Amino acid sequence: MTRQTVRNAYSDVRPTQEQKDKMWNAIMAEKDNRPLELRREKPSSGFRFSTIAASLGLVAMLAVVVWFGGSAILKSKDSPAELAAMDAETNAAYMDQGVRAEAAESVADTAQSAAGAAEDALYRPILEKYVTAIRENKDPGQCSEEDISMLTGFVEGLDGLGWCYRDLDGNGVAELIVSDGNVMYDLYTVENGKTVHLASGFERNSYQLCENGTIKNYGSNSAAESSYTMYRLVGSSLVQEQIVTFDASQDPDNPWFVGFDKTPASEAEAQTVIDSYREIEIPITLFSQEEW
Repeated sequence: MTRQTVRNAYSDVRPTQEQKDKMWNAIMAEKDNRPLELRREKPSSGFRFSTIAASLGLVAMLAVVVWFGGSAILKSKDSPAELAAMDAETNAAYMDQGVRAEAAESVADTAQSAAGAAEDALYRPILEKYVTAIRENKDPGQCSEEDISMLTGFVEGLDGLGWCYRDLDGNGVAELIVSDGNVMYDLYTVENGKTVHLASGFERNSYQLCENGTIKNYGSNSAAESSYTMYRLVGSSLVQEQIVTFDASQDPDNPWFVGFDKTPASEAEAQTVIDSYREIEIPITLFSQEEW
């Protein structure tokens, strides 16, 4: 029997609907008996709809990104000069505040250095007096005769004393401060091309530099009487700004007074006024660091 004979013999055989249903049920039964990980449930119509909507939304977002991104790229390609200008402007905006602060500091430092150099010729002979006094071991009395602080007579070497230039009142004229880094020995300024000796420290009468260019002077006449006087430089004069007095001879029980009218105050109140003038370290160049 040939293949064609067999095909012809069974060509008219068709499964009935009942047979089809049995076959379909058998297939589904076998599918339901598979392990869970091998089953693939048919997605619901709601799930299919949400998936399609999400896909369409993603496509729309990508289209927007491509549109604007392409526009930006075209603009950047078409105008490199404008892009460079924008970068420069952005950098300037970020750096402006810091640059201005640094520039202000640089200008202030340069101005002070220039002022110090301008007055150096006038101050140099005064500085040489200290060098000579220290090298020759002059006593406090001899130093006073040279119109320099008596305290210089206690300095044992050129590395124990120094000086700095500082514009205390911001008028562009550098003052000369002779100091050990803590207290002022002498303070000078320049007016009309001449040096002016503003203050000189000695035992029981000391000057200290404070913030904002103010100067604190401590003087004591005895254990029962002393004072703190705060000064501010105005032109070529030290002007009293505040004073705190301790005077047990006037009132042993309440010896503290504040102000020029000597208003009674507690010790705590008096100390608050004194502490409001904050002392600072004086940055000096030692005499031993220079050639004389």
